[in-house]
Amino acid sequence: MAKKIISIIAAVAENRVIGYKGEMPWNISGDLKMFANITKGHAVIMGRKTHESIIKKLGHSLSDRMNIVLTNKKSYLSGGVVANSLTESLFLAESHEGSNEIFIIGGEKVYKDFLPYADKMYITKIHASFDGDSFFPIFNEQEWEIIQRETQCENGIYFTFFVYKKKLLETF
Repeated sequence: MAKKIISIIAAVAENRVIGYKGEMPWNISGDLKMFANITKGHAVIMGRKTHESIIKKLGHSLSDRMNIVLTNKKSYLSGGVVANSLTESLFLAESHEGSNEIFIIGGEKVYKDFLPYADKMYITKIHASFDGDSFFPIFNEQEWEIIQRETQCENGIYFTFFVYKKKLLETF
């Protein structure tokens, strides 16, 4: 079996904010639709707090996806599959049939932990700053190539969808 692509998907404000009190501090339906379209049919890996915020908002786990909840709580019950380590979450995601891509969907610690392993990133940059208590990790943009970009505006908020692909390291 070929190695699956590990992709990070996130909406990030100019000041790197990704969340505030367990929610996204903006409501951009275009970003949510893009997230749903891209991740449907794939395994998604998220932290416990991200999973709980999804349950709070939707009343259930993300449909049409294998929901993998990464937590160190051994007895955590969820509407998804529980993993207690990065390795275990990747093993579970690799076993998901019919998909060649695994999505990392947050939160802050999960993004930080998976960033070194990511092959691709789908980042919606919100062209505004927001109050927040969780942030997207700083990454070296020199290591990434922008392969797609599209700017839109909704409710007076401008945002740009970026798709980044990790540059291959040059070997001598």
